[in-house]
Amino acid sequence: MITTGRIYKKILRSLFLYEIILKNGKLCDIAYHMNIVMKTILSTD
Repeated sequence: MITTGRIYKKILRSLFLYEIILKNGKLCDIAYHMNIVMKTILSTD
């Protein structure tokens, strides 16, 4: 089982990369991508 801290670090890192790629800080975009990141983490880890 992965720790909550590791999950949060992955989320933050992924969000940071998404921000760079999109160059868009809109809250709705962040929430949308966080949802994708969470699904990816839960399915691949």
